[in-house]
Amino acid sequence: MWQNTQGFPLSVVLLLSLQMFSQPEGYAQSKTLLNLDRKGVMIEGYDPVAFYTQHRPVEGSPAFQTKYNGAIYYFESAANKNIFEKNPAQYEPQFGGFCAYAVSLGKTASIEVETFSIVHGRLLFQYDEDIFEQWKKDVEGNLKKADKNWPQLVAEEGQ
Repeated sequence: MWQNTQGFPLSVVLLLSLQMFSQPEGYAQSKTLLNLDRKGVMIEGYDPVAFYTQHRPVEGSPAFQTKYNGAIYYFESAANKNIFEKNPAQYEPQFGGFCAYAVSLGKTASIEVETFSIVHGRLLFQYDEDIFEQWKKDVEGNLKKADKNWPQLVAEEGQ
């Protein structure tokens, strides 16, 4: 085992050096980019779980709300709120709740909740019906482009 001149194993010296030069916990927070209303509510207050279970937009209620990743979510019921809280990443809208097709083009745009789809278990929204038709022409290709563009959009436009 390699040792420095003080008799400490080199692995311990390296570990301590890394800890000294790392940023304090909470110092470097990653940016987020979210499509929120003025109150900080995601997807216009619609229940994210309902898109999966009822296959349609269902308005949530402020009486059943939770916060996740900087966004407030409303739910139709306490049951849906509990489902979300057990695995929020499963129900969280992709691309910060922005239009997935716009993200595939390297931009952000608002959405209409009626233009949702669930692709590979991921909740996606589009700007409007016309854009939704464009999206559907190449779902896999557009999704791949959106996944590629999203980190750069967050870096440039996120807070």
